Amino acid sequence: MLDARLRDERALTYGVHSWSRQTAHGPTLSIATKVAHGDAGEAVAAAFDALDSVRSGAVPADRIAQLKVEAARNTVSRYQTGDELLRLLRDLATTTDDDDDGTFAGRLAAVTSESLADVLEPCAGHEVVSIVGDPEIVGPSLRASAVDFEVVDWR
Repeated sequence: MLDARLRDERALTYGVHSWSRQTAHGPTLSIATKVAHGDAGEAVAAAFDALDSVRSGAVPADRIAQLKVEAARNTVSRYQTGDELLRLLRDLATTTDDDDDGTFAGRLAAVTSESLADVLEPCAGHEVVSIVGDPEIVGPSLRASAVDFEVVDWR
């Protein structure tokens, strides 16, 4: 969704990548992309807009279906070697019906606009955005997009 907004609709980037991870402090959702410094504000604002639309449950069912297909396709493409495929088959063979449909396919099938909104709701107000770039160039872009920011000089 964000990839379509930033790449296809606004031509700000070649792609957006996202991943989730469980940490000692709880789950995290990370989103990464590369944009021109002068477009940073528009890109950050678009990311927040996309997250807000997911949190509000405004993702259409046909878009959810499309995202499920993309997720399934990307998952299958990760199993390129025999060893990776054997590991997948081993994991599938050890999954039982008692797993509360804990398989990837089962979890993917259960995704709805409402479930995405529920997952993202606790994240509101806890977003952290890191931008690497010259503050003299990035700052005006962020201000123009009404993105609050703080400059941290790591030198």
